[in-house]
Amino acid sequence: MANRNFVNTQMKKQTTELQKQDEMLDVLGNEISKIKDIAIIINQETEEQNTLLGDMNENVENTNTRLIHTNKKLDRILSIAKDKYTCFIALLIIILIIMIIIYFI
Repeated sequence: MANRNFVNTQMKKQTTELQKQDEMLDVLGNEISKIKDIAIIINQETEEQNTLLGDMNENVENTNTRLIHTNKKLDRILSIAKDKYTCFIALLIIILIIMIIIYFI
C-alpha cells in the first residue's frame, strides 16, 4: 500500500510537471510566433526601403548625368565668350594704336 501511494504521488507530480512544461511550451510558442511576425514586418520594411533607395540612386545618377552635360555646355559657352573677349580686346588695342598714330601725324 505504501508503494502504491508513493507511485501515485510520483505520478501526480510527474503529471503536474508535464502540464507546467506544456504551458511553458505554449507560452514559448506564442512568443516565437510574435518574433516571427516582427521579423516578417522588418523584412517587408527593408524591401520597401531598398526599393526607395534604388529609385533615389537612379534619380541621383540621372541628375549627375544632366549636371555633367550642363557643365560641358557651360565650358563651351565660356570658351567661346573668352575667345570673343580676347578678340574684342585685340580690336580695341588696334583701334587705340590707329588713333594714336592719327593723333600724332
